[in-house]
Amino acid sequence: MVCPYCGTKNLPHAAICNHCGAILQGAPAQQPPWRPRKSGQLRRLAAAGKALYQANLYRVRLGGLQSRTHTMMAEAEERFEAELKTEKASAQTRLSLAALHLLQDHVEKGVQDLQLAQRLGASGEEFDNNFGVALARRGSLPKAIEMFGRAIGSNGRAPQPHANLAHALSVSGEDPSAGERALQEVQALIALDGQNPANYNRLGIVLCREGNPDQAVVQFGQALKLAVASPSAQADAHCNLGVAHALAGDEREAARELFEALSVDSGHARALANEGLLELRSGEMDFGLERLHDAAQLDARSADIQGAFGYALCRAGAINEGVRAAHEALALNPSLCEPCYNLGKAYADARLFDIADRYITRAAQSRPRSWEVQTTLGVVRLALGQTSQAVGCFQAANRLIQNQPRVLLNLASALALNRQDQEAERLLKQLSRTDKDNPAVPSAMGWLYLLRDSASLAAGELEIALEKGDKSAIVQNNYGLAQIGLGAYEVALTHFRRALSLDPELGQVHFNLGGAYALLKQPDPAIKEWEAAAKYEPGNADLLVNLGVAYYRKGNFDGAVTQFRRVLQIRQDRPEDHSNLGLAYAKQGVVLRAAAAKGGPAGIALMNRGQNDEKMRQSVEKQKQAIEMFDRALKMDPRNVMLHSNRGLACYFANRAEEAMAEWTNVTKIDPLYARRRGKAQQSEFDDSLMDFRPLNISERAIMPPLKTADYLYRLLWGYDTDDWELMISDPALAPLPPMLREARFLERNLRAQRL
Repeated sequence: MVCPYCGTKNLPHAAICNHCGAILQGAPAQQPPWRPRKSGQLRRLAAAGKALYQANLYRVRLGGLQSRTHTMMAEAEERFEAELKTEKASAQTRLSLAALHLLQDHVEKGVQDLQLAQRLGASGEEFDNNFGVALARRGSLPKAIEMFGRAIGSNGRAPQPHANLAHALSVSGEDPSAGERALQEVQALIALDGQNPANYNRLGIVLCREGNPDQAVVQFGQALKLAVASPSAQADAHCNLGVAHALAGDEREAARELFEALSVDSGHARALANEGLLELRSGEMDFGLERLHDAAQLDARSADIQGAFGYALCRAGAINEGVRAAHEALALNPSLCEPCYNLGKAYADARLFDIADRYITRAAQSRPRSWEVQTTLGVVRLALGQTSQAVGCFQAANRLIQNQPRVLLNLASALALNRQDQEAERLLKQLSRTDKDNPAVPSAMGWLYLLRDSASLAAGELEIALEKGDKSAIVQNNYGLAQIGLGAYEVALTHFRRALSLDPELGQVHFNLGGAYALLKQPDPAIKEWEAAAKYEPGNADLLVNLGVAYYRKGNFDGAVTQFRRVLQIRQDRPEDHSNLGLAYAKQGVVLRAAAAKGGPAGIALMNRGQNDEKMRQSVEKQKQAIEMFDRALKMDPRNVMLHSNRGLACYFANRAEEAMAEWTNVTKIDPLYARRRGKAQQSEFDDSLMDFRPLNISERAIMPPLKTADYLYRLLWGYDTDDWELMISDPALAPLPPMLREARFLERNLRAQRL
């Protein structure tokens, strides 16, 4: 199978693309691939720097920077490699090479170099800090936090470990103590360097994450005052002010600050992405997507922006494009929670629960106190059959956000499956009082009553759901089952048909519809529906029994044998199933015996040659097979007179007269009344009076209303100056590189903004 999004060849039945992660099978209906309506969205934002662009100033500066950084890196790498080949190689050389590789974004090479440096005896604040940076960029935040702590313990006066530890604590999860620790680290950082605007930005970010956006505004304002000489730092402060105002609920002021950020730095992709996210929040889907698309064009290497763009695409219904963007975000930064969660939700909604579980579990480790993550994790766990764990997830979500209808509905369904139906009923009744217009509540209540076999109560609730507008296939099916329980078979038939018209792929309904036809004594349409159901439920033994009985009654004994044999491949614990197959074999034998008889019916003299001899031999073999089935049934039910009677007749037709007489004698001893009632028919006709269709068990056939995952997640993006992990570099040749690389990225974004 070729992926329509990236062109990668996958295995024929692959569920997702091995390269880009796009959903190939089971994908939900989605809109055509999203494309930007027009270009030029950033032209107004680039007006302030237009004269500079026209003079090619940025282009010249960028060219010079790129040339210098490339030369410096190449010379440093050549020098380090030469030293490593000599006896002068030291841990410091390997440590410097690791820093160079991290600056080049070669994270795995950097980790390997740091491990080799450790073997050579590297230690101290530089090693601990840089190893923490490598681990953080790899996605191992808990280990990175440990390394940053060790670096601070070695040298508390170095600002980089404090900055890195504060950043790691802020993004590592929702440990209640993480915010307080991050606040302490940032305050220590400000004490070391109170003139760096990035430090006040860090303090504001921690305050926002602690739920104090008003205090954060003050700190971002201080950062703005200190950033007079740097346009990029001014833009970062404005961007952060915009986020703080948005978190405080003042979206108008937030939009003004973001506009200021883009006026100062037209290539500030994060501010542009925030504009797009705010547009999405206000319902302007097209404008929001345009801005996020342009932001992703400006800064394709930003994991946060790719994640936000993926969120927007999923919200717009372009699921596979959103999935690809989320995968790109995780490739750039494996520690991000939102893209990981959004991938899990997309796969869960496509019913790819095994794949979804991997991503949602990772998101839950990063964000355990998010009710959205816990809710979606519960949906996945319930789909995987882990009912108790699902209940725990929904209960955790309910503690995090009280009385959220989606959480309570999911929790009630999980409790019902966990045999805690009284608590489930209590929750649903509570919901029916607080969320009166939600048709999902009576729908779930009706399903719960079906589980209890309370057809009348279920019918009442499902009627309410239908009146409130929930005419889904599942509600139609469940209402039909309730009518079966009430004996209204014609009404049930109508609703089963409606269910299939709404969702032809809801295969369970075919079995129920066939059962309704059978109750109405209409075997032909019943057979048609059961044959259709067998495609969806090949392992349903009761379905195969019903098909076998229907074929048997129509004289299709070959078809009956096929179905009854399939039943015994699934289960062997019911004597009735063995008896059914025995009767079908016996009837095959009777037909062959009649065909072999000279002149017609069984019992007349046989022709002892040619074709009739072969048919007679086949008839005897069929009776022997029938005897074997009756024997198996009698082991489970040794006093069943019907089995003894039928076995006796099969022995008689198999030319085992003495066994036949012994069986009929047993019948008389066990149940004389049955023997008298059967009379001479016992010696000529098999007793199939108890062969019947399996009853339609409404509690087993009820379909649970689908659980709903929580919405897709996003977060507003902070400025660039607090996002980088700070390396400690002692090599004088490498020390100028970090600020040069930051400036080069700034220039690249602004040049792209001009082109857009």
